[in-house]
Order: sequence, then C-alpha cells, then structure tokens
Amino acid sequence: FFDSGNFSFASSNAHQTFNKDQDILIGFTSDNATPIGLYFEIMTRHISIVGQSGTGKSVFNRSLLFQHALKGGGVLHIDGKNDEGDFLNLYSAMKSIGRENDVYLIDFDAPYDSNTYNPILHGDPDEVASRIVSLIPSSQNSPGSDHYRSEATVALTTLVAALQTAGLAYSMIDLSMLLMSDKALMELDMKLAEIDEYSEAIINYRTLLSKFTKKTKAKADPNNPDKKPQDLVKVDTTKLKEMFGGVGGRIFTLGTGNFGIVTNTYNPEVKLFDIITNNKILWVKLPTLAKAEAAQSFGKILVSDLRTAVSWVLKLPQDKKPNPLFIASMDEAGSYVNDNWGRLFEQARSARIVMMPAVQTHANYTNVSPELLSIVEGNTWNKVYFKVGDTDTAERICKSLGKTKTVKYTVTQSETSNSTRQNSHIINSNVGNNSGQNIGSQENEEDIIST
Repeated sequence: FFDSGNFSFASSNAHQTFNKDQDILIGFTSDNATPIGLYFEIMTRHISIVGQSGTGKSVFNRSLLFQHALKGGGVLHIDGKNDEGDFLNLYSAMKSIGRENDVYLIDFDAPYDSNTYNPILHGDPDEVASRIVSLIPSSQNSPGSDHYRSEATVALTTLVAALQTAGLAYSMIDLSMLLMSDKALMELDMKLAEIDEYSEAIINYRTLLSKFTKKTKAKADPNNPDKKPQDLVKVDTTKLKEMFGGVGGRIFTLGTGNFGIVTNTYNPEVKLFDIITNNKILWVKLPTLAKAEAAQSFGKILVSDLRTAVSWVLKLPQDKKPNPLFIASMDEAGSYVNDNWGRLFEQARSARIVMMPAVQTHANYTNVSPELLSIVEGNTWNKVYFKVGDTDTAERICKSLGKTKTVKYTVTQSETSNSTRQNSHIINSNVGNNSGQNIGSQENEEDIIST
C-alpha cells in the first residue's frame, strides 16, 4: 500500500523476510519502514492497481517492471495513455541492463518504427474466430444480439477453416474484404474446388455460402440452342452485410491507415506465444484518446490473443513455462477489456503469468459488466491502492482493507453527599460524603482507514 504520508497505521506481521535478490520491492510500511516485497509465489495470485491519474501508478509500474526485467522476466505492457516518455524511460532502463534487443514495440502513431503484429493469423479456426468475435459488444440480456453473436462465431470459424485449408495467409484487410465482398467469397470457393471438394472444411464453407447465394435462370445461347444453359449463382450482398457488416467494419478499421501498416503482414515480428515463452518485453501504445474506437477494438483483440497464448502455455511441460514469471501489465484496462476477461485470471496462474490491470476507479470495471469487478477483486490477492477521486471506490477500498480491533478505556468518577435531620429540635443528625471511581474497557472494531 502506497501512502503520501498523510496518515499511518500499524502494520501486520510480515509473512516472510524480504529477500532483495529474489523479491520485488514495492514500498515500505508507514509505521516502521519495513520493506514490502512481492515474492514469486504470491505474484502468481495477480496484482490489482487502482488510483486516479497523477498519483503514481506509472512510477510504480516502471519500478516493478524494471526490477522484474532485471531478474530476466518477460513483460507485456499495454499503455492506455500512449505516453512516449514512459516507453523511452523503459527502453533506456532495458539498455542499461543489456536487454534492449529483447524489447518489441507496437506503435500506431509511428507505424513505420513499430514492430508488425497480426493477431488473427495464428491458431485454429475456433481460436481465431473467438478473437474476432471479442470485437462484438456484449450480448447479455439481449436474445437478438446473442443470436447474431452465435451466428457470427459459426460463420467466422467456417471462413477461417476454409482459408487455412486453401493454404492462404490472411491479414485484417483480407478478412474484412472477404466478409463484405461477394467476389472475394466466390474466388475462395474456386480455390477450394481445386483442392478437394469433399473435405469437411469445403463442405462447411459451401453450406455457409448457400445462405448468401441465389440462383437465377440463364438465357439460352442463340448460337448454340442444343446447349443447356447453366444457372447463374450470385451472392446476395444484402444478406452478407446483415451477417458480417458489424464485425467486418471493425476489422476494416484495424486493417487500414496506421493500424493497417502494423497489422497487414503475413510474417509478423510479434507473436505473443513467443514473447511469453522467450521472456521478451512487448510495449503496446494504445491511442485511446485520439483514436478511441480503433484503439479499443485493438485492445480487445490483443487481450483475446493473450488468452489463446495462455491456453497454449498451459499445455507446455512445467520446465518450458515462463521462468521467471511473465507479467501482463494493462494500464487503463477498463478501456478495452470485456466480460470474458475473468477467465484469464483463473488460467494464467497455472501458466506462470501474472495479470496486473490498472484502472482509475472501480467504475471502469462495472461499466463493462456488473460481475467483472468482483471477478477481478476475487482473483487478485495483491492490491495496490493510490489516491482515488470518487467516494464509491474509496468506500469499497476501505471495506476490502477490513477492520482492526481497538480497545476503548473509560474512567467514571462519582462523588455524593447527604445529611439527615429529625424534628425541629436536633436530636439526631447524620452527615456523610461518598465518592467512587470505576475504570472500564470496551473492545471495538473500526475500519483500518476511512473515507
């Protein structure tokens, strides 16, 4: 817990002594300056960071990632602020420890200086389709949207399987054209016909294609009246756009302009699985302010690709998994995560991958889905809180930190005097003074900190 020095409270007993050669230092306790460190086993329980802009999240991130890189660990950092200075600081630090050749950069503001990356090229058809469908907004509580999402998933799986069967590499722009062009679909059908008309992928593709095609009667050739005319097959572009228009448009955005310069490649320099297993460092600059919609779409498909990479790492023998751990650091995470993100936390631990999302308020999660905040909090044992700017987040932080027992002492002091007289002639009189003191104590539970 990082504090500006405005308050302090008693620290709990340390679970183990800080080891400067193995643990990552994240701060000191406010009462006795004991080092606070993250050891590898506790890091696999993931890290949650919450704090408003300008309170030190970037400094904390930079310190943690540098220490991890110094120990030979790999990193994926998604920079939601698109800060050039943060990347230059990291690159300078990596150069100082001889790891500058391990650094990869995805930068849409300077695409010709960026490494190339095609997030839909690798994987089986189901995995690729899942990444693309992540671009479609959540369909919870909407039967119509859920039906569209399911139909799009099946169709995309079939299309990707057909492309892979035909031995064709493809990029974002290729797939977007295939989803929106009748000529591209028919050309793929002709290529598949040259391979094996009875393979499962081709049969599925033609079954899909039949939903969008219509036959029209051809006119007889007057010069050859004995020849039976072949029916003409045309793709109904209206149906095609109804099925793929939404997702096709989103892919098209990622395949044109500066995004296209980075993603339209058949031999990408960045493959997330290789980045993870080879302990490389990938810095992704997302222009969430200047190019909000495209940046959010790219962030979603990148996180979905990370989910695929995690599933592949899980299948590796234990000695082939990342060692040291791999950290997936996600700044301004609320801008590009979706409601399926929670599964990453559940599986990444066994893959020795640390999830480390950072947001400004808890509303960044609840805006995605009501359950996402609970999923993140429930799967992150390590929580780092900076100054927050809204009451709801502050109150939730106080509750998560819990309560502490305090003892309240009370001292009660009493003093009384009395006198008794009988009849007007004083025959008998009693005069007395009494005093007493009581000391008590009461045990109470109070919040460790309060808003």
